[in-house]
Amino acid sequence: MSLDCHSFRVIYENEDLVVVNKPHDVPMDGDEHPVTVERWALSHRANTSSDNNNNNNNNKNNGNLSSKESGAPTDGKKKVKFVHQLDYATSGVLCVAFSREMAARLSHCFEMRTTQKAYLAILRGIIPPLSKENCNSEKNSISAGVQMHRELPYSNAVRVVRVDELPNADFIRRCVNDANDNNNKEKKKKDIHNTHSSEKNRNDDISLSSSSSFHLLAIDLPVGYDDSDPGGFRMAVNGRDARESLTYMYILQRGYIQHPTEKCTVVPVTKVILIPRTGRRHQLRVHCHALGFPILGDVTYDAVSSPQIVEMIRTTTTTKEKEKEKEEEVIEGGNAAVVREYGSEIMESNVGINANTWERMMLHAWRLSFPVSVELLRCGIERYMQKRKRRRVRLGLEAAEDKEGPAEWTHFKTEDPFKDYISESP
Repeated sequence: MSLDCHSFRVIYENEDLVVVNKPHDVPMDGDEHPVTVERWALSHRANTSSDNNNNNNNNKNNGNLSSKESGAPTDGKKKVKFVHQLDYATSGVLCVAFSREMAARLSHCFEMRTTQKAYLAILRGIIPPLSKENCNSEKNSISAGVQMHRELPYSNAVRVVRVDELPNADFIRRCVNDANDNNNKEKKKKDIHNTHSSEKNRNDDISLSSSSSFHLLAIDLPVGYDDSDPGGFRMAVNGRDARESLTYMYILQRGYIQHPTEKCTVVPVTKVILIPRTGRRHQLRVHCHALGFPILGDVTYDAVSSPQIVEMIRTTTTTKEKEKEKEEEVIEGGNAAVVREYGSEIMESNVGINANTWERMMLHAWRLSFPVSVELLRCGIERYMQKRKRRRVRLGLEAAEDKEGPAEWTHFKTEDPFKDYISESP
């Protein structure tokens, strides 16, 4: 992979910011790697600045401002300022700032947890349908009915919730609606960026009204450092210095994926939307692994034993659906067979598949939304006022932006890289 290859796809950019669809297996920085996000960003910015300078010189007699007059970088040597980070193996939306003001503006959103993030992932194993029992409980939430091995302490930390009770319900509905449209109609969507007011947000959700309710898994497991890892890289549930970690999971598709090296073998998988409400290191990977449905191709956690769910999530279905679900399916492959029988709530996952056989880790940062504009601030007074507001919010002297209806949201998203990966039948 080279710095100028098309693997890096720009979603949006201005003088102070570039938003890129990061390829998988590319680190953020580091001198030991020939290709990094930092090196690509500097190279891209240098090339962009050179093109802008040439255009300005050609049009200087037409009254256009020079790069120096407009505040644009002239030497391509602006330092990269990471607003957030993605793991080496994770692809997707990544924001890279080139000014302190832009970095502070967007980093503040992450710090105050006002950003909205959604990931796409393919998990190993088939997650049975979620329960719809006891939906009218007092707290508007229900137990997931997930029972694990007796020695595992995770069953009480996993539950089923209705989207209506979540603080970012509108964002989740938009994600689910978009993903289902892609799956059902097989549309090809290009990378998109747009900024619009809260009024436009409401109009976008006409088809996703408050009556559009569905269920998600809420995974509430603290994540900390795994002391059993000599390299100090892995994280673990209830690890050292564990901090609160919350992830919502929406099940998009259940099916099968062709094994990359064994042509006659298929692997049962579940495609999900993962919506983190906290930003712990490896949070999504650890949470999926803890449930017994690790992310396909996750080499880091493949060597760690994964708990197997014995009694699966109970489901209420029609008679026809029950008859179909009771059909036993056996798929030979790897070191074990996969047996699925929803009717009796039994599932044995094949845990012998080596993560190294897959071309990548199946985790993609799909959507990222900020409750602020990313447009340039030319006025020094306006920059000062925003900086002052961020300081007051950080000190608790002023409320953060209203998560339900701020004046302006900025949305970034990419196409679904896993759109054609899964088939519904083996």
